[in-house]
Parts: sequence; structure tokens; C-alpha cells
Amino acid sequence: MCKIYFTVIVALLVSACGGGGGGDITSYTVTATAGAGGSISPTSTTVNEGTTANFTVNPDSGYNIDSVTGCGGSLTGITYTTGAVNADCTVMASFAISGQPQAEAWKPVNNGLYGSSVNALAIDPVTPTTLYAAGTYLGAGGGNGGGVFKSIDGGTNWTAINNGLTNPWVTALHIDPLTPATLYAVAGNIFKSTDGGTNWVAINNIGLTSSRSVKALVIDPVTPSTLYVGTDREGVFKSTDGGTNWIAVNTGLTGLPISVLTIDPVTPTTLYVGTGEIVGASNGVFKSTDGGANWAAINTGLTGSPISALAIDPANPATLYAVNGRVFKSTDEGANWASIDAGLVGVATGISSLHIDPLSPSTLYVGTTSGVFKSTDGGASWSVINVNNGLENTWVMALAIDPLTPATLYTGTIRGIFKSTDGGTGWTATNNGLANLGISTLVIDPLASTTLYAGSNNGVHKSTDGGASWTTTEVSLNVGVLDLHIVPVNPATLYAKATAGAFMSVDGGVAWTSVGYSVLAIDPVTPATLYATNGPSSEVSKSTDGGTNWTVINTGLTYGASAIHIDPLTPTTLYAVGGANGGIFKSVDGGTNWTAINTGLTRLSVMALTIDPVSPSTLYAGIFNGGVFKSTNGGVSWAAINTGLTNLRIFALAIDPVTPSTLYAGTYGGTNGVVFKSTDGGASWVAIDTGLTNPWISTLAIDPANPSTLYTGTFNGVFKTITGGE
Repeated sequence: MCKIYFTVIVALLVSACGGGGGGDITSYTVTATAGAGGSISPTSTTVNEGTTANFTVNPDSGYNIDSVTGCGGSLTGITYTTGAVNADCTVMASFAISGQPQAEAWKPVNNGLYGSSVNALAIDPVTPTTLYAAGTYLGAGGGNGGGVFKSIDGGTNWTAINNGLTNPWVTALHIDPLTPATLYAVAGNIFKSTDGGTNWVAINNIGLTSSRSVKALVIDPVTPSTLYVGTDREGVFKSTDGGTNWIAVNTGLTGLPISVLTIDPVTPTTLYVGTGEIVGASNGVFKSTDGGANWAAINTGLTGSPISALAIDPANPATLYAVNGRVFKSTDEGANWASIDAGLVGVATGISSLHIDPLSPSTLYVGTTSGVFKSTDGGASWSVINVNNGLENTWVMALAIDPLTPATLYTGTIRGIFKSTDGGTGWTATNNGLANLGISTLVIDPLASTTLYAGSNNGVHKSTDGGASWTTTEVSLNVGVLDLHIVPVNPATLYAKATAGAFMSVDGGVAWTSVGYSVLAIDPVTPATLYATNGPSSEVSKSTDGGTNWTVINTGLTYGASAIHIDPLTPTTLYAVGGANGGIFKSVDGGTNWTAINTGLTRLSVMALTIDPVSPSTLYAGIFNGGVFKSTNGGVSWAAINTGLTNLRIFALAIDPVTPSTLYAGTYGGTNGVVFKSTDGGASWVAIDTGLTNPWISTLAIDPANPSTLYTGTFNGVFKTITGGE
């Protein structure tokens, strides 16, 4: 039975008030809030510094107490007692319907984390406000949760529709033009829905085995029960019964990988395919005029391959367009081709798709890795239509045009879906409900632990309410963010390592400026001391003036570094995770010299490293396909500590800052455990997965003020536990 939660989190900040009378006694305000299903009293109280406060939690009839958190307290019966209060704080109570299971250890906290990679779009030809979108695991940190999403309000809101869709890696979507409730999704094989995506069934069991990876699909517009699919290395297959049975139609195509298919809208026995590239084979565009029975190459004037897009003029099917990194046009059914990329060459990069305005076919759009370009003269000239309008510097992977109102466009990008209602002049993100972002990194403000930052393929996101809601920090930072670092004594200053360089913010993420270095670590005692890589190199440099001047510090550091960790008690002692699976290196002189410290490590593919904050000679290393290793002598030697670890593909580690014998390990692609916990310094581990719905853990972060609160970044957003995962 599904659990229903009713939780409201309200952050109230009330300034501490000074005591009066004969001496200054500092007092603080403790505020209490309750979600639907109960109450908490009092709602506010003032206590002296270092004392505790009691609250009574009363569930309504039909409800149970789900959780009570905040101010470092504990619940006994219906009484919640805070810890010693040394600052203003808030107690939060939530309730669950009686008879339902109590709180899962992990809950998704993704409100506002929308805009995942979308590489397929389809519009209902009868009701164009109904749209479908699909994505795969792409981008920094993995991209989105994949699968198919549906909107019935022109993209304003999206809902996942994946029942029966056993493969979320959907690369193409197609709608039956006569019966729009019938859909096809290409995900290596083919899935079909006859109820608008509510349910899906795999349909390629007869004649088209799952070993043939399907890359493209097209529907006969006159007889939609006739389908054609293009496969990787096995040519084209045809079905005349809506996908129940298939036969190969490959004469002239044997052994070629098919990347794209299109069909003549007037004479649907005429088809065109574009192929991928095989060295020594005849590649390019092929044509059939007999429903796929025979194929012939039509590449005169068409240089280069593979073909990524084909399009037919709906008003004049003799006019074709082909994309293979450049754009070509034929006006004689493919007999001859000529390039039409004036205005694109040297400006547009990674041209991957082309779409034709159905009512004004001389208007064309191409999607590129640098946005959308438009032509209004059949390709004779092009202009960019994504400057300062929300799409600049954005990889456009899919584009769809409203068939009834062609000025309305949708783009699928690495940052989600954007919509234009004026032919591409202006674009607006329209991603509400559209998957959850792949999270690559999480950092928590050390002075205000309800403030945290997440890096994704869509930039940097910020929450000021413990993950309850998120905002993207700056639209113009259209990059995948791989790593974040926060200055401990001035947490408004952050550094971001991104796919397109490195950035710095001095105002809590409101604005970002490009910098020439990717910060790896910040000295906790002297924050002006930074360790970083400069430019594309993994060579490590050091700055002692906040990044103005740099000195290379690579002596003994064979492969540079992908991460650096600083001894919290002796900041001149550093540990570096070597680049190129180089293992672990140590410096005791602030990075001037480095020594490899890999004795006992069975593999050098170190993905995570953490230091005991109380006893810094104790280190833990997470090894991909090797588990967790521990050193108690500052890295001189290591020993595996994998008892209970049923998944050894470690990708993240975190250590409790208050009780460092408590550790957490996040794994990658786990089926026998996703996140593991140890309370004995790694001697034994148990899986703590309840509520985690994504098996790909990229990062872990512990609330320094409430260490039982833990966040994990996954390929499908952020999850949070307030119970230490138990």
C-alpha cells in the first residue's frame, strides 16, 4: 500500500534577543511548525542559551506522527525535547495517515530540479497541446531518469508515463497520424502504446529479435499499421500489422547501420534512409520506391556521413534535406544534392536535426550544439535565433513544430524543454515535472546547513530550506557542473568546475564569472590558499592569494589530480586522488612534494576519499569495483573493509563529523545495495536503501549541524534522510 505524506516545512528566522537586567543573558527563539494531519505546541518559545525546550506533538484523528526534526532534539512519545539551544532554530513535525507504513528512510527532494536532457519530442497532430518527450541518461552526472513524459497543456506540466516501458533509454518517439493515442517508442527495441502512453508493450518479438538494436522508426501516413524500422548493422525491417510481425527488407542495404528513416507523405511506398558510417562501405542516403523491397544509393553531391537527419518537404516531396554535420538539399527526389549551409559553417556546431514548417515549407529549423538556426528561404541563408533569449550556448537535440500553429516550437535540449510562440524569437523553459536532474555534486553551507547547492548537467541549483525547494542559480550558466566547493568561513563564495570551464560566485550563486582554474580544495584555516587545476590540464597549482597568482606543485604527482583533500588539523598535509586512475598521493609540505601511498590498494581507480576529522591519520578510500579501504597511519598502508558490502562499485564516501566511526558509502549501478552505512569505522556495513529509487549514487553530503540528515545525489535527483538512512 502506498504511503501518503503531508509535510509542510516553513523556515522562520527570528533574531536572538539580548537579556536585560543585571547581566547579559543571551536568549534564542525556537519556532515550531507542523504539516497537515496534526499540530505542535507551543508554536514558539524563547529559551536561554545552552538550555532545552519541550514541545508536544499531537496527531489528528486518523494520523500518526511521521517525523519530528530540528534543533538537535529527540522524540519520546509525543514530547519532543530539543538539544542545548545555541542559536535560533526551527522544529518541524510531519504526519502520516494511520495504518500506512511509517516514513521511508529516504525521500526525494526535487521540487524545482527540473530540466533534464531531452532527445525526442512528438506532438499530437490532432490536439497539439498534447506532447510527448523522452530522454536518456546524459550529461554531467548522468543526465535524467529517462523514459517518456506527457504534457496535455502545451508543455506547462509533465507527467512520467512509463508503465511497461522496461528500458528508459528512449531515443525516438512517433505518433500514429490517424490514431494519435497510438504511440511508438524506440529504446533499443520497440514499445507500443494504444492508450496515449498510459501503458506500453514491447512489440518486436516476431521476426525482429531484441538482438537487433533499433535506431529509427517511421509510420506510413496513409496506412499507419505499416511500419518501418532501421537497425544497427541489420538494415530495415517492415511490419504491416502494427508491429506484431516483421520481415527484413534489405536488398541493397545489407550490413549497413540505419540511423534515420523518412517516408514520402504523398507516395508512401517511397522511403529514404540515412546510414551510419562503416569504413569501406557505401554510406549516405538510400532510396526505395517499392515499399522497402529494394534500395539504391542516391549520393551525388552528398559528401560525408553519417546521416543524422532526413526531411521531406510536405508540399513538394521532390525536395529533400539531409544532415551529416552539414546541411544538403535535393530538389529532384535525391538524384542530386547541394550544400545549403551558408550562414551555418563556422557558426553552428554539431548540426544534428532539421525540421520543416508544415504550412510554410520554405521555413526550416536546425538544431545544433550551439542552439537553433532558422532559414526562411529554403536554406539559402540562415540566422541564429537563440541569442539572449534562453537558449544561448545550449545543445539542442530535438525540435518539434505545432502542426496547426507553426510559430509554436519546442526544443529538447540538454537543459530540458524550451518553448517559443513566435517562431523562435523568444524561448521559455517549460519543464515542470519533467524528470529530475542527474546530480553530480552536493555541498552544504557550513554556517547555515539548510542551504545547499547541487551541480547538474543544467548548472548550479540552490536550496535554502533543506532541499524542500530548489532554484537554478543563473540562467546564463548553461553548462554541466561536475564539482562544487564552498569557502568555509565565507560560504557566499563558491567555485564550480564545469564542462565548459570554471566559474566563481561571491554572492551565493546569484551571479557567476568565468575563472581560469578549477578549484579542487580550499584550506579550511587559510581560505585564501587554494588548490586547483588550470585549464584543461590535470596539473595541480596552488594559490595563496585567493586565485590571483598560481604556482605549479606537481613534483611527484605523476598524473596530476582529480581531487585533493586537506588534513583538517594540519592543513599542510594533503592527499590527492591521482588522475588517470593513478591512485592516492600525499604531501606533507603544502603540495611542494608528493609521494604515492598505494600499499595495500588492490586497484588504483579511486573514486572517493575522506578523512577522519578527529583522527586525521585515519583515511577511507572508495575504489570502483574494489570496495572501501582504510588506513590508520596516514596512508602508509591500506586494508580492505568490505564486510557486508554487497556492491563494490564505490562512487562516494561521507563521514559523520560528530561521530566519525559512522560512515556512508554510495555505489554506482547497484542491484544488491545502493547506499551502505557503517557504525564501527568500516568493520561492517549494512545497506540503507529504503526509499531510494535510483541505483546510481554520485555524491553524498552530511548536514554538519544534524549529522543524521544526509543527502545523496543520484542520476534522478536528490534524496534526503533525516534518520541516518535507517
